[in-house]
Amino acid sequence: MNRPHVAVVKSEYSPFGGAEIVARDFINLLLSNGCRVTLVTGRNQPWPIKHPYLRVVETVSIFGNRLWQLWRFSRAARAFLIDYRHRFDAILAIDKVDLFSHYHAGGMCHKTSLSMREKESSPLSAFIRRNSPFHRLAMSIEARGFNQSPLPKIHCCSNLIREDIVTNYPHLATRTKVIPNSIDWHAIGEQFRRRHELAETYRKNLGLEDNHNYLLFIGSGFASKGLDHCITSLPDGYDLLVVGQDNSGTYKKLAMKCGKKKRIHFLGKIENAWRLCAVAKALVLPARYEPFGLAAAEAQAMGLPVLVSDKTGYAEHILVGKTGIIAKVEGQPNIAEAMNILCQHIEAGTFMSSDQIRKKTEHLDHRNIRHRIINEFLGLSI
Repeated sequence: MNRPHVAVVKSEYSPFGGAEIVARDFINLLLSNGCRVTLVTGRNQPWPIKHPYLRVVETVSIFGNRLWQLWRFSRAARAFLIDYRHRFDAILAIDKVDLFSHYHAGGMCHKTSLSMREKESSPLSAFIRRNSPFHRLAMSIEARGFNQSPLPKIHCCSNLIREDIVTNYPHLATRTKVIPNSIDWHAIGEQFRRRHELAETYRKNLGLEDNHNYLLFIGSGFASKGLDHCITSLPDGYDLLVVGQDNSGTYKKLAMKCGKKKRIHFLGKIENAWRLCAVAKALVLPARYEPFGLAAAEAQAMGLPVLVSDKTGYAEHILVGKTGIIAKVEGQPNIAEAMNILCQHIEAGTFMSSDQIRKKTEHLDHRNIRHRIINEFLGLSI
């Protein structure tokens, strides 16, 4: 049997990283559909996958500052791929490298990222960042990859990402394909059906109060995901559960300044954090920019209404006033107003039922999305 052979490029693995989870799911998808996979990665990465049709190519050790890591891995990956690229039916990059046939765009273009950060920076900070060797290298690698011949195919997890790529690289307009990120809808469903039991367990283990109104925030990178907005705009009568890893000191000080110290609970990193939806009334993700918002999709699969910003890719899946609320990063309803509207809907019981909200996410199940990725994006005959 002539099995399709796909190279997947991802430098590192962590069970908490969004891009790493996407890479892991891509690899499992390909293997389960009979493909051979060559994983091009860094040395000694704890990838949790073993399979007779998986070959792991360890290139360089991942250490040092981010400039050193980016330069070393992109150079090593290219050196391997340029010698062996004709052996692959597809080269799928989930990292910043400049040689691939297919690319998973899990975030905005690097140029856009810099422009957004400059808006909140002093002129000096913006100048230093713009001329940083790391950012110059990242933009150079991105441009070489997106301008290579033949032009690569780009998988965008949302229309938000597609619009950004086409704005920066108009020649890729016909090479982009929007397919949302997927969730394990059936596995989440098992926890959804036992959510009341799960809630009791979490209340006991985390010391949470019974019959208390909790909103849930999940995500590392607190600034980009809008945790400051959640704290300053938290309505009376609600506490906020914060799950994720970042410098929490700044946000604890903000909570104290707002007189909300006792109502903001920092829980750190928790694997499968979506299970905490069992104790929450809603999930809040008022991000400044979030390519998709997997936490919101998983929360909805647990039957929760969500609040997301209009700069979150998942916003296109929200039925406003029925399954959630969309806040505008700039304009109305702004985040404070949207938080109040969210809580008014919760208290009035005007959102769809938990079962109905969950049902609206079925199209995001791994099996549905994987079929589209194999056929519509990778174009493999399996």
